[in-house]
Amino acid sequence: TQQAPPEQRGKTTLRVGAATRPDSLNPLVTKNRLGRALTSVLYDELLPVGGTGKPLPALVHKWTRSNDGRLWLLDIRAGARWSDGAPVTARDVVHTLRRIKTGPRNRFSRWLDQVTRIDRFARLRVGIQLARPARTPPPLPIPMLPRHVWRTVQSEDVADFANEPPIGSGPFTTDGPDGDTLVLTARKKHWRGKPVVDTVEFRFFDSQDSMIAALEAAEIDVADDVEPEFIPRLERTPEIEVRAGPATAFVSLGVNTGSSTGNGKVVLRQARVRRAIATALDREALRQAVLGPYGEAGSTIVPPSHPDHAEPTAEAELAFDPDRAGRLLDRAGIIDHDDDGVREVRVGTPLELRLFTRLARPETERLGDLIATALGEVGVTVIVSPVTDRELTQRIRRGRYDLFLWGWDVENDPSVVVSVLTCAETGPAGRSDTHFCDADYDRLYERLTSARGAAERSKLLKQLQQRAYDRAPYIVLYYRPTVQAYRADRFAAPADDALPLLFASTPESPVGLELLPGQTPGASSTSTVEEPASAEPANDLVEEIRSSLLWQLLAAAALAILVLLLLPRVVRGVLRVKRARRRRKTEA
Repeated sequence: TQQAPPEQRGKTTLRVGAATRPDSLNPLVTKNRLGRALTSVLYDELLPVGGTGKPLPALVHKWTRSNDGRLWLLDIRAGARWSDGAPVTARDVVHTLRRIKTGPRNRFSRWLDQVTRIDRFARLRVGIQLARPARTPPPLPIPMLPRHVWRTVQSEDVADFANEPPIGSGPFTTDGPDGDTLVLTARKKHWRGKPVVDTVEFRFFDSQDSMIAALEAAEIDVADDVEPEFIPRLERTPEIEVRAGPATAFVSLGVNTGSSTGNGKVVLRQARVRRAIATALDREALRQAVLGPYGEAGSTIVPPSHPDHAEPTAEAELAFDPDRAGRLLDRAGIIDHDDDGVREVRVGTPLELRLFTRLARPETERLGDLIATALGEVGVTVIVSPVTDRELTQRIRRGRYDLFLWGWDVENDPSVVVSVLTCAETGPAGRSDTHFCDADYDRLYERLTSARGAAERSKLLKQLQQRAYDRAPYIVLYYRPTVQAYRADRFAAPADDALPLLFASTPESPVGLELLPGQTPGASSTSTVEEPASAEPANDLVEEIRSSLLWQLLAAAALAILVLLLLPRVVRGVLRVKRARRRRKTEA
């Protein structure tokens, strides 16, 4: 959306309610949706991913490739500044990329798998060497870190580095959480342009119900990530509009497929047992029970809203079929020996699976009960335990679970979610939450990383989806839209329903709402950030002038040194000539 005229905007605060909190403001550590969203506007990415998988200009605004296509020179945007006023330079970029390349694996590591060398070529130029030739530079949707802040943080300490207040180069800055609030303050001068609001004030609520009540009372302007059960209630309020965007996220039943540590059930390592669980679940019925008219029943790990989505082939289809589920369990040796309706892994040892749901997501608690009932119909006992996200994350990392309910937001680039299922992501430092490792899957993924052209990439993405569907580390239950509600009496939303109200993937501005004419901006205890005196960003022309003056000074200095070195020789030569002339006159 275009910015509103200054006379209409004034000092505008957008008040956002959230029923979850960011798990961290450290961009290398945060995992939950809100943490990723916040760090996306506090930090600039080097080269974000476009809808076709190709890189988009951002902090790097242009690039040059070598003749062999392996060396890429990336030019950093002139005038970019950290929020503390220091300039963004190639040293920061090299520091960030080398830290991620050589340190413990995190969610950004995969983007550097094909990078073999990272060097600084000039103040605003970085060179990256690739293992294989490429026609375009590799996407690098990696948040850049200020070297002067992070250089003292050792690799083993990154996971515990709170990073508060965060120093970034993004369009917003913050001092970090303050009790139940967190305020984002717009930077006056940023290469994207000033955001359409001056501050975004997040208020954290203990429940969805209290967040919805605050929206109804006009105490907040936006309720983020609304549970579907509240939509009918909100739609009865004329001043509130509900936006359900495309279903870019999926909710899945994750399976412990074989953690090297922990206490997951050994039978879950068999793909046929995981397929039995999948065929015992009526995914369409689960979607209707939880989402009502919203979303779609699940299948593969890339949602249908993405052009690279693959529907399962007819022979691989794991449709709802309790009888087939029973046959698969029989073949796996999980049989009801004593005809009491409970299957046993061996005589006298019933199969009992532990399913962990999220207290932060009430929908997963309802899902857990429905799944326990469905699996009970085929003789599998399920014990449902709601836990905090923190506890669930720890259980997943340690392998102390059988099943869990969570999901992924796929957004623009499905290669992120397919990378999570590679063997490289297993282990304590990896991102795998199912501990899945499959050689055939890894071979397909290796081909994806070196794919040339959109057609080849799309084909491999679909093959990876089919393989993941067949091996079933994730049983995708449904595709879920992100639902946001806002006060339509204060703000106007984008005309395009597909655009989120907050934190679009590649925004011109991270806020898609406009203050309506004649409305009073929300009260705020802060105002737009006044950049430090040293932070006045230079435009490209000024930077070129500064660069040219620098070279002129260097050239003059070099000439002066040369003159100083040669002058004594010249003087000695002149004196020798004069002495020779005097001798000739004397002799004459």
